[in-house]
Amino acid sequence: MEPYNFLGLVNSLNYRLNEVPLTEANFASADGWYRQAKEAVNSAIQHISHQETRWPWYYVEKEEVLTEGQIRYPYPDDAQLLRMDSFRIVKDASVKNTSLEEGDYEELLKLYDLDSSTVSQGVPRTVFRYPDRSYGIYPSANSPYNMVYEYYKTPVDLFNADDVPDIPVQWRPVIANGAMMYAYLFRSDGQSAAVMEKLFGDNLSHMRKVYENRYVKVRSSVVRK
Repeated sequence: MEPYNFLGLVNSLNYRLNEVPLTEANFASADGWYRQAKEAVNSAIQHISHQETRWPWYYVEKEEVLTEGQIRYPYPDDAQLLRMDSFRIVKDASVKNTSLEEGDYEELLKLYDLDSSTVSQGVPRTVFRYPDRSYGIYPSANSPYNMVYEYYKTPVDLFNADDVPDIPVQWRPVIANGAMMYAYLFRSDGQSAAVMEKLFGDNLSHMRKVYENRYVKVRSSVVRK
C-alpha cells in the first residue's frame, strides 16, 4: 500500500484512474492532471474538516503567560473555534486553579473601560471575546500567571510529498473516496461523481457517528475571520 502522506494519497487516486503514479522526485513539478489530483485530495480533506469543527485531531491545548496589566490577547493564528469555557489559571505558589467565566463584551463594556491602560488588576475571573480575532480577560493580571485554554485549529492544505494529514490513517478510505468524487467533477464526469458523492456522504455519516458521542457539549465561540 502507498504510504499515508500526500504522495501516497495522490498515487492512490492515480491507480484508481489508471494514471501513471508519481515519485518523490517529480511530485513537486508534476502538472496537468496531477495538479488536479493534488487539488482533489486537498478538497476531500477540507470537505471532511468542514463537516465538524470539533474533530478531535484538530484539538489543541494552549498555554499563555499573561502580561501584567494587559487585557486583550490575540487568537492563535490557526484557531478555528475556541472553547470559551476552558480558560483557566494554572495553580502556582501565588494562586490556586481558577476557571474563568465567560462574559459578554457589550455588557462588560458598559461597566468597564476595556481599552484603558489603568484598568484594575488582580487574578482574572472573566474571559470574553472582542469583535475581532482577540479575546480579553478581566481584571487584567497582576502577575505573570500561566493560563491554559483549548481550541480547534483550522485545517491546512497538504503541499509537500511527505506531508501527512491530521486525519487519522483509519479514515484514509474516506479521503480516497472524496478525492475520487472531486476528480470526476474536475473531469466533468457528473455521473461518476454522483456515485462517489453518495459513497463519500455515507462515509462521512459513519465518521460523525463514531465521534459524536465523544464530544463534550460545551459553550464555544466560533472565530470569525
